Amino acid sequence: MGFVDIVGITTSYVKNDFSHLTDTMVNLISLSCFLWFLVLSIPTGMLMNRIGRKKTVLLSFAFHVLAMCLPLVAYDFTAILIAFALIGIGNTLLQVSLNPLVTDVVANDKLTLTVKRLPSHRHRHKVYNKFVQFPDGTGGQKQIYHLL
Repeated sequence: MGFVDIVGITTSYVKNDFSHLTDTMVNLISLSCFLWFLVLSIPTGMLMNRIGRKKTVLLSFAFHVLAMCLPLVAYDFTAILIAFALIGIGNTLLQVSLNPLVTDVVANDKLTLTVKRLPSHRHRHKVYNKFVQFPDGTGGQKQIYHLL
């Protein structure tokens, strides 16, 4: 998963160190870390296409190092929020760029189905058609075609 695993451990320390935080606020802080994936996954893919997979992974490590060092320099609530955001951004960069990088390193028959690319649009259509059935009896062929 990456450096984002530290979020679960860190939130309990943040709750203890900043007594004005409620459980809800602490949970929202950790949730904000994971929301960066939703916001930045597509822009990260475009960045990865521009600068390359390896450089994107290295950039993610830079974000993680900055996030880990920031609380050592300034340990206040604002710095913690920024550190959590940097961890989320770094994890997004890592997740988006590392999966395609694995496809370059590992043999194709050793990859899991989630990392493999489906061979064609027609094959994707058949896979989605098996899972989605519409009451009109078409199997959702028209609806699924528009989603792809």
